[in-house]
Amino acid sequence: MNIDTLNLSNRITHGNLVAGAAAEGHGILTAWTGRHARTGADLALIIGELVPSDWLPAPKDAGVQLGRAIQAAAGHLYVAKPVRKSRDPEVRATETWLSRWMLVRMPSAEAVKAGDHFGDIELVATLRGDENAVVLQCEVAGTDNPDTAQRRSKLCEAVRTGYHALVGEQVHSASDITRWLGYVLRARLQCVRYGSAYYAPSETRETVEALVNALRGNGWGSHWMYPPLPVATTGQLALGLAMGLALDVQELAEDVAIARQAARTEGRPDIGPRALQTAIDKLEIIKSRINFYADRLGDARGEVDEPVRDLQVTFEEIAQGHAARAQVAS
Repeated sequence: MNIDTLNLSNRITHGNLVAGAAAEGHGILTAWTGRHARTGADLALIIGELVPSDWLPAPKDAGVQLGRAIQAAAGHLYVAKPVRKSRDPEVRATETWLSRWMLVRMPSAEAVKAGDHFGDIELVATLRGDENAVVLQCEVAGTDNPDTAQRRSKLCEAVRTGYHALVGEQVHSASDITRWLGYVLRARLQCVRYGSAYYAPSETRETVEALVNALRGNGWGSHWMYPPLPVATTGQLALGLAMGLALDVQELAEDVAIARQAARTEGRPDIGPRALQTAIDKLEIIKSRINFYADRLGDARGEVDEPVRDLQVTFEEIAQGHAARAQVAS
Protein backbone atom coordinates (compact mmCIF):
# COMPACT_ATOMS: atom_id res chain seq x y z
CA MET A 1 0.00 0.00 0.00
CA ASN A 2 1.38 3.43 -0.97
CA ILE A 3 1.10 6.24 1.52
CA ASP A 4 1.06 9.84 0.30
CA THR A 5 3.17 11.39 3.09
CA LEU A 6 2.68 14.92 1.74
CA ASN A 7 -1.11 14.68 1.92
CA LEU A 8 -0.84 12.92 5.27
CA SER A 9 1.15 15.84 6.75
CA ASN A 10 -1.33 18.30 5.23
CA ARG A 11 -4.18 16.57 7.09
CA ILE A 12 -2.56 17.09 10.53
CA THR A 13 -5.06 19.10 12.56
CA HIS A 14 -4.93 21.21 15.71
CA GLY A 15 -6.53 18.39 17.71
CA ASN A 16 -3.82 15.82 16.96
CA LEU A 17 -0.68 15.23 19.01
CA VAL A 18 2.07 14.87 16.44
CA ALA A 19 5.64 13.89 17.23
CA GLY A 20 8.61 12.80 15.17
CA ALA A 21 9.59 13.60 11.62
CA ALA A 22 6.12 14.89 10.69
CA ALA A 23 6.61 17.75 13.18
CA GLU A 24 9.94 19.07 11.86
CA GLY A 25 10.09 22.84 12.25
CA HIS A 26 8.02 22.80 15.43
CA GLY A 27 9.19 22.73 19.03
CA ILE A 28 10.87 19.84 20.83
CA LEU A 29 10.62 18.02 24.14
CA THR A 30 13.81 17.34 26.08
CA ALA A 31 14.32 15.66 29.45
CA TRP A 32 17.04 14.15 31.61
CA THR A 33 17.91 12.87 35.06
CA GLY A 34 20.58 14.83 36.93
CA ARG A 35 23.74 12.86 37.59
CA HIS A 36 27.37 13.76 38.41
CA ALA A 37 28.88 16.95 39.84
CA ARG A 38 30.91 19.51 37.89
CA THR A 39 33.02 22.48 38.92
CA GLY A 40 32.24 25.95 37.70
CA ALA A 41 35.35 25.78 35.51
CA ASP A 42 34.16 22.47 34.02
CA LEU A 43 30.81 23.97 33.07
CA ALA A 44 32.47 27.03 31.54
CA LEU A 45 34.53 24.74 29.29
CA ILE A 46 31.53 22.57 28.37
CA ILE A 47 29.08 25.30 27.43
CA GLY A 48 31.07 28.54 27.55
CA GLU A 49 30.99 29.01 23.77
CA LEU A 50 27.25 28.34 23.55
CA VAL A 51 25.85 30.84 26.04
CA PRO A 52 26.91 34.20 27.55
CA SER A 53 29.12 33.97 30.62
CA ASP A 54 26.43 35.47 32.85
CA TRP A 55 24.22 32.44 32.06
CA LEU A 56 26.60 30.11 33.92
CA PRO A 57 25.54 28.88 37.38
CA ALA A 58 25.69 31.47 40.13
CA PRO A 59 28.58 30.83 42.52
CA LYS A 60 27.85 29.67 46.02
CA ASP A 61 28.53 32.34 48.65
CA ALA A 62 29.46 34.78 45.89
CA GLY A 63 30.01 37.62 48.36
CA VAL A 64 32.54 35.51 50.28
CA GLN A 65 34.43 34.74 47.06
CA LEU A 66 34.49 38.42 46.11
CA GLY A 67 35.83 39.31 49.55
CA ARG A 68 38.63 36.75 49.18
CA ALA A 69 39.50 38.05 45.70
CA ILE A 70 39.53 41.69 46.86
CA GLN A 71 41.72 40.92 49.87
CA ALA A 72 44.15 38.99 47.70
CA ALA A 73 44.39 41.93 45.29
CA ALA A 74 44.87 44.41 48.15
CA GLY A 75 48.25 43.05 49.21
CA HIS A 76 50.16 45.51 51.39
CA LEU A 77 49.43 48.64 49.36
CA TYR A 78 45.65 48.79 49.71
CA VAL A 79 42.93 48.28 52.27
CA ALA A 80 39.95 46.12 51.31
CA LYS A 81 36.70 47.37 52.86
CA PRO A 82 33.20 45.89 52.54
CA VAL A 83 30.43 48.39 51.83
CA ARG A 84 27.49 48.03 54.21
CA LYS A 85 23.95 48.63 53.12
CA SER A 86 22.06 51.56 54.61
CA ARG A 87 20.01 51.11 57.76
CA ASP A 88 17.40 53.46 56.31
CA PRO A 89 14.67 51.17 54.90
CA GLU A 90 13.91 53.54 52.01
CA VAL A 91 17.56 53.79 50.97
CA ARG A 92 18.14 50.09 51.53
CA ALA A 93 15.24 49.27 49.20
CA THR A 94 17.19 50.91 46.35
CA GLU A 95 20.41 49.01 47.08
CA THR A 96 19.77 45.97 44.94
CA TRP A 97 23.35 44.71 44.84
CA LEU A 98 24.33 41.47 46.60
CA SER A 99 27.80 42.42 47.79
CA ARG A 100 30.09 45.43 47.37
CA TRP A 101 33.74 45.98 48.26
CA MET A 102 36.19 48.81 47.68
CA LEU A 103 39.96 49.03 47.54
CA VAL A 104 41.45 52.09 49.21
CA ARG A 105 45.00 53.26 48.57
CA MET A 106 46.52 54.40 51.83
CA PRO A 107 48.96 57.30 52.17
CA SER A 108 52.51 56.40 53.19
CA ALA A 109 53.20 56.23 56.92
CA GLU A 110 55.45 59.31 56.76
CA ALA A 111 52.70 61.38 55.15
CA VAL A 112 49.94 60.47 57.62
CA LYS A 113 48.71 63.36 59.75
CA ALA A 114 45.73 63.82 62.02
CA GLY A 115 42.79 65.26 60.13
CA ASP A 116 43.87 63.85 56.75
CA HIS A 117 41.38 61.92 54.66
CA PHE A 118 41.46 58.15 55.00
CA GLY A 119 42.73 57.33 51.53
CA ASP A 120 41.84 57.25 47.83
CA ILE A 121 39.24 54.80 46.58
CA GLU A 122 40.90 52.96 43.69
CA LEU A 123 38.01 50.75 42.68
CA VAL A 124 34.58 49.49 43.71
CA ALA A 125 33.63 45.87 42.94
CA THR A 126 29.93 44.96 43.00
CA LEU A 127 28.00 41.73 42.64
CA ARG A 128 24.50 41.93 41.19
CA GLY A 129 21.97 39.21 40.46
CA ASP A 130 20.11 36.52 42.34
CA GLU A 131 20.35 32.85 43.26
CA ASN A 132 20.40 31.89 39.59
CA ALA A 133 22.91 34.28 38.05
CA VAL A 134 25.46 36.72 39.44
CA VAL A 135 27.46 39.37 37.56
CA LEU A 136 30.63 41.08 38.82
CA GLN A 137 30.99 44.77 38.01
CA CYS A 138 34.24 46.65 38.63
CA GLU A 139 34.32 50.45 38.59
CA VAL A 140 37.41 52.66 38.92
CA ALA A 141 37.66 56.29 39.84
CA GLY A 142 38.27 58.60 36.89
CA THR A 143 41.69 60.22 36.53
CA ASP A 144 43.69 62.24 34.00
CA ASN A 145 46.89 60.46 35.02
CA PRO A 146 47.58 57.59 32.57
CA ASP A 147 49.76 55.73 35.07
CA THR A 148 47.03 55.85 37.69
CA ALA A 149 44.41 54.76 35.15
CA GLN A 150 46.58 51.80 34.12
CA ARG A 151 47.20 50.82 37.74
CA ARG A 152 43.50 50.83 38.51
CA SER A 153 42.69 48.88 35.37
CA LYS A 154 45.20 46.20 36.38
CA LEU A 155 43.65 46.08 39.85
CA CYS A 156 40.23 45.45 38.32
CA GLU A 157 41.64 42.68 36.17
CA ALA A 158 43.32 41.10 39.22
CA VAL A 159 40.02 41.16 41.14
CA ARG A 160 38.11 39.64 38.20
CA THR A 161 40.72 36.95 37.63
CA GLY A 162 40.89 36.05 41.30
CA TYR A 163 37.12 35.98 41.68
CA HIS A 164 36.51 33.80 38.63
CA ALA A 165 39.30 31.42 39.68
CA LEU A 166 37.69 30.98 43.11
CA VAL A 167 34.27 30.52 41.51
CA GLY A 168 35.71 28.01 39.05
CA GLU A 169 36.95 25.82 41.90
CA GLN A 170 33.47 25.48 43.37
CA VAL A 171 31.70 22.16 42.87
CA HIS A 172 28.08 22.15 41.68
CA SER A 173 26.13 19.02 42.55
CA ALA A 174 23.89 17.19 40.08
CA SER A 175 20.83 18.80 41.70
CA ASP A 176 22.48 22.25 41.49
CA ILE A 177 23.07 21.81 37.76
CA THR A 178 19.58 20.42 37.15
CA ARG A 179 18.03 23.42 38.92
CA TRP A 180 20.29 25.83 37.01
CA LEU A 181 19.62 24.19 33.62
CA GLY A 182 15.88 24.35 34.22
CA TYR A 183 16.19 28.06 35.06
CA VAL A 184 18.19 28.77 31.88
CA LEU A 185 15.70 26.89 29.72
CA ARG A 186 12.74 28.76 31.19
CA ALA A 187 14.11 32.24 31.87
CA ARG A 188 16.58 32.57 29.00
CA LEU A 189 15.28 30.31 26.25
CA GLN A 190 11.48 30.58 26.58
CA CYS A 191 11.03 26.89 27.45
CA VAL A 192 8.12 25.59 29.54
CA ARG A 193 7.95 22.61 31.86
CA TYR A 194 5.85 19.84 30.38
CA GLY A 195 5.49 17.16 33.02
CA SER A 196 9.03 15.93 33.74
CA ALA A 197 10.27 17.32 30.40
CA TYR A 198 10.79 20.77 28.91
CA TYR A 199 9.15 22.08 25.77
CA ALA A 200 11.44 24.29 23.66
CA PRO A 201 9.77 26.45 20.98
CA SER A 202 11.04 26.51 17.41
CA GLU A 203 12.47 30.01 17.99
CA THR A 204 15.07 28.74 20.50
CA ARG A 205 15.20 25.08 19.54
CA GLU A 206 18.69 25.24 17.99
CA THR A 207 20.29 26.77 21.10
CA VAL A 208 18.45 24.39 23.45
CA GLU A 209 19.59 21.35 21.47
CA ALA A 210 23.19 22.59 21.41
CA LEU A 211 23.14 23.24 25.17
CA VAL A 212 21.68 19.90 26.26
CA ASN A 213 23.79 17.98 23.74
CA ALA A 214 26.97 19.61 25.09
CA LEU A 215 26.12 18.46 28.62
CA ARG A 216 25.07 15.00 27.44
CA GLY A 217 28.21 14.68 25.31
CA ASN A 218 30.37 15.51 28.32
CA GLY A 219 28.82 12.63 30.25
CA TRP A 220 26.73 14.73 32.62
CA GLY A 221 23.25 13.47 33.44
CA SER A 222 21.51 10.26 32.44
CA HIS A 223 18.28 9.03 30.84
CA TRP A 224 18.39 11.83 28.29
CA MET A 225 15.48 12.15 25.89
CA TYR A 226 17.84 11.85 22.94
CA PRO A 227 17.42 12.85 20.27
CA PRO A 228 14.93 15.47 21.48
CA LEU A 229 11.38 14.72 20.38
CA PRO A 230 9.91 17.13 17.78
CA VAL A 231 6.34 18.09 18.66
CA ALA A 232 3.75 20.04 16.67
CA THR A 233 1.48 22.68 18.18
CA THR A 234 -1.71 20.90 19.27
CA GLY A 235 -4.62 21.29 21.65
CA GLN A 236 -3.04 18.84 24.09
CA LEU A 237 0.30 20.65 23.94
CA ALA A 238 -1.39 24.02 24.52
CA LEU A 239 -2.95 22.76 27.74
CA GLY A 240 0.37 21.26 28.87
CA LEU A 241 2.16 24.55 28.23
CA ALA A 242 -0.50 26.49 30.13
CA MET A 243 -0.16 24.14 33.09
CA GLY A 244 3.62 24.46 33.02
CA LEU A 245 3.43 28.26 33.02
CA ALA A 246 0.80 28.18 35.77
CA LEU A 247 3.18 26.05 37.85
CA ASP A 248 5.83 28.79 37.61
CA VAL A 249 3.28 31.32 38.90
CA GLN A 250 2.15 29.01 41.70
CA GLU A 251 5.73 28.40 42.85
CA LEU A 252 6.37 32.15 42.95
CA ALA A 253 3.17 32.61 44.97
CA GLU A 254 4.35 29.94 47.42
CA ASP A 255 7.74 31.66 47.79
CA VAL A 256 5.99 34.97 48.54
CA ALA A 257 3.72 33.30 51.10
CA ILE A 258 6.72 31.72 52.85
CA ALA A 259 8.57 35.06 52.89
CA ARG A 260 5.54 36.83 54.35
CA GLN A 261 5.23 34.23 57.09
CA ALA A 262 8.94 34.53 57.89
CA ALA A 263 8.57 38.32 58.14
CA ARG A 264 5.71 37.97 60.64
CA THR A 265 7.69 35.42 62.64
CA GLU A 266 10.49 37.99 62.91
CA GLY A 267 8.03 40.61 64.17
CA ARG A 268 7.69 42.54 60.91
CA PRO A 269 4.25 43.29 59.46
CA ASP A 270 5.11 41.98 55.99
CA ILE A 271 7.87 41.66 53.41
CA GLY A 272 9.59 44.94 52.57
CA PRO A 273 9.41 47.05 49.40
CA ARG A 274 12.57 45.53 47.94
CA ALA A 275 11.34 41.96 48.37
CA LEU A 276 8.00 42.95 46.88
CA GLN A 277 9.67 44.54 43.85
CA THR A 278 11.81 41.43 43.35
CA ALA A 279 8.67 39.27 43.33
CA ILE A 280 6.93 41.66 40.92
CA ASP A 281 9.95 41.52 38.59
CA LYS A 282 9.87 37.72 38.64
CA LEU A 283 6.18 37.73 37.77
CA GLU A 284 6.84 40.13 34.89
CA ILE A 285 9.35 37.65 33.48
CA ILE A 286 6.77 34.88 33.65
CA LYS A 287 4.15 37.14 32.06
CA SER A 288 6.50 37.89 29.19
CA ARG A 289 6.81 34.15 28.58
CA ILE A 290 3.00 33.82 28.72
CA ASN A 291 2.72 36.54 26.09
CA PHE A 292 5.39 34.81 24.01
CA TYR A 293 3.19 31.69 23.92
CA ALA A 294 -0.11 33.56 23.49
CA ASP A 295 -0.82 32.23 19.99
CA ARG A 296 0.06 28.67 20.97
CA LEU A 297 -2.02 28.68 24.16
CA GLY A 298 -5.34 29.61 22.59
CA ASP A 299 -8.28 28.91 24.91
CA ALA A 300 -5.94 27.19 27.38
CA ARG A 301 -4.56 30.57 28.41
CA GLY A 302 -7.26 30.84 31.07
CA GLU A 303 -5.41 28.12 33.02
CA VAL A 304 -2.50 30.50 33.62
CA ASP A 305 -4.24 33.90 33.63
CA GLU A 306 -6.19 33.08 36.82
CA PRO A 307 -3.16 32.38 39.08
CA VAL A 308 -1.49 35.50 37.65
CA ARG A 309 -4.47 37.63 38.68
CA ASP A 310 -4.51 36.06 42.14
CA LEU A 311 -0.85 36.84 42.68
CA GLN A 312 -1.29 40.42 41.46
CA VAL A 313 -4.06 40.88 44.04
CA THR A 314 -1.60 39.70 46.71
CA PHE A 315 1.02 42.17 45.51
CA GLU A 316 -1.53 45.00 45.63
CA GLU A 317 -2.45 44.03 49.20
CA ILE A 318 1.21 44.16 50.26
CA ALA A 319 1.77 47.51 48.53
CA GLN A 320 -1.29 49.03 50.19
CA GLY A 321 0.07 47.90 53.55
CA HIS A 322 3.37 49.62 52.81
CA ALA A 323 1.58 52.84 51.87
CA ALA A 324 -0.64 52.79 54.96
CA ARG A 325 2.31 52.28 57.32
CA ALA A 326 4.32 55.00 55.58
CA GLN A 327 1.41 57.42 56.01
CA VAL A 328 1.12 56.61 59.72
CA ALA A 329 4.87 57.07 60.17
CA SER A 330 4.74 60.50 58.53
